Amino acid sequence: MVAIDETGDRVLLGRGRKYPGKFYSALAGFIEPGESFEDAVAREMWEEAGIHVWDVRYHSGQPWPYPANLMVGFFARADSTKPIRLDLDNELVDARWFTREEVTAVLNHRTGTKFGKSDYKKMAEIVEGKPAEDKTNTEAAAQALTPPTSVPPKPAGEQATSLDDPPFRLPPVTAIAGALIRDWIDRKIGFFDEPLKKGNL
Repeated sequence: MVAIDETGDRVLLGRGRKYPGKFYSALAGFIEPGESFEDAVAREMWEEAGIHVWDVRYHSGQPWPYPANLMVGFFARADSTKPIRLDLDNELVDARWFTREEVTAVLNHRTGTKFGKSDYKKMAEIVEGKPAEDKTNTEAAAQALTPPTSVPPKPAGEQATSLDDPPFRLPPVTAIAGALIRDWIDRKIGFFDEPLKKGNL
C-alpha cells in the first residue's frame, strides 16, 4: 500500500526492520478479523507511519505462496505536511516522502531494482544477527546500506548512468509493491484533478 500526497507528486515509502538498508518499498500489513480492506489500509498506515489516509483505492492482487492468504495492493491519499511517526509499532526503521524525480532516478538506474547475492547476504547478517565479535561488521553493513538523509533529485525522465549504487533501492515490478510504485510514476494511479474530500479513511 502506498500513500500519495495531496499534490500527487510525492509518495510515502518505508524501510522495514527485516530489510535494514537502503531498500525502500510500499508499506505492508495484515487484515484483522472483521475489517474491510479499506479499514486495514487506514489502520496499518497509521500504525506503521503515523499517517492518516483517506480515499483508499484498490490497485491489484498478486499470487501469494501461502495457503488462506491474499496479497492485494492499495493506494490512498495523505497529507505530507504531517509528521511521520515510527514509534507506534516500531515495524519500520525509516519512512519518508519521495518525490517523483527521486523515484524515477532510481527506477532508471541499472541496479535500482536489482539485488545481488552480496546484498541479500548483508541483509541476512543484519536481520539474523552476528556473534558479538562480529558486531562491528554488522554495524558497518547497516551503515553501508543506509541512504543519505536527503536524496538530490534528478530531472524527470533523466536516465541514471552512474556506475555507483543508487541512493536507495526499490522492489522490482514483478512484486506488487514495485507495480504500485511504477504505476504511480507512470501516472496510472493517483487522484487526478479530483476535489479534496477528507473522510474517515
